[in-house]
Order: sequence, then structure tokens, then C-alpha cells
Amino acid sequence: MMEAWLVAGGLVSVVSKGVPYSQTFEDKLLRLWGAFKTTVSYQCTCACMDAVKQHEAEPGAPAPDARVGLLAKVVAAGVERTSLRANPLIPGFNDTHEDIIGILNAAKHTGTKRVAVSHMYGSPRIFSVMQKSGFSFHRELFSTKKGCLKGGSAKVHVEDARRLSVTEFAKAQGKLLGLVVSSCGCDNSDIFPNDKCGICWNSGGKEMLPQVASV
Repeated sequence: MMEAWLVAGGLVSVVSKGVPYSQTFEDKLLRLWGAFKTTVSYQCTCACMDAVKQHEAEPGAPAPDARVGLLAKVVAAGVERTSLRANPLIPGFNDTHEDIIGILNAAKHTGTKRVAVSHMYGSPRIFSVMQKSGFSFHRELFSTKKGCLKGGSAKVHVEDARRLSVTEFAKAQGKLLGLVVSSCGCDNSDIFPNDKCGICWNSGGKEMLPQVASV
């Protein structure tokens, strides 16, 4: 279906923490995306390169090395629009300076030029699940009131000061590495209303839209 859509002139945006289930499928996917390198957008999601932390936050998901390894292969296949999404950042858990530098270095090594960073947002139900699972997080670093995400419902977000400091640190460190770092504009529109992560075809401005046939 994806191949038919691309052949017809459609645009494809993929945001994923997954990896292909077999080498055969991976090879086929990379060939397809490489053949449509200007109309495929791929964003790899990986919040932290510490495998132990990442497993605790996302049990059952692919390891960090596998995720960024696939991103590197997508870049090598010639796909022009790629990025790494460091999300969900959990305050006091995987948003330390060491963690941020680790994920930025990993992004640099893949060859991608763009990174988006974004903290998690929660709700009483999410916090309850985390507590029952024994997950180590700091509730006091979250806002005490709900805020409305862009295009979404009210959620409890990480306090403004924490999001600002971590994001600005990531932007400064990313600049040293030649990376364009932004927040997720949808999740952080209250403090970064103009940031665009670049995954969607309309999130980078009209100048970034390719010329494609009508579908």
C-alpha cells in the first residue's frame, strides 16, 4: 500500500520507535524509501541511549541502538527528510545533561540533521500506572494544573522551567554538533509556539514541501 501511494505521487510521514521484523523486510523498505527519497519523511523516536532506562520507560520496545541504527540506514539510503525524536523525556529520569548529550551524539552519528526533544505529559491515570509499576519519577516536577496541548485535550505537563531549561540546553549542545534542535511544537506550544519538529510535510514551511503529483 505504501509503495502504491508513493508511486501515485503521495507523501509519506513515518514516526516510529519500531524496527523491521526481518532483514528481508528491512531491505525492501530501505530500497523503497531510497527510490522515493524526496517524498518520504522518517522520524525515529528514542528518548535515551541508556538501554536500561529506555527499557524501564518502554518495556518491550526495541533497544536504543536498534532504533538509531535503522535511522542511520534510512539516511544512508538517501532519504532527505529525517529526524530523531527524543520523546518522552521524563523529568529527573532521562532528561539529565548526560542523557541529552548522549542522544544528540547518537543523532549526529546517524547523519540526520534534525532532532526534536519533548517531555512526557501525564494524567492522574498515567501517574497511577507509573506508581503501581514501581517506575521512578518525580511528580513534583510536573505542573499542578492541566494545560491544553495544541490540537489535544488538557493534560498535566512538566513544569515550564524544566522544559525550558532542558530544551534550551539541547538546542545549544545541538548547535555545537551541527544539528537543528527544536521542541515538539504541538506538545509545547505554550512555551515554544513557533517550533516545528519537521516530521509532517506542513511542519517545516512551504519551502520544504516537495513538488509531487496530485493523488
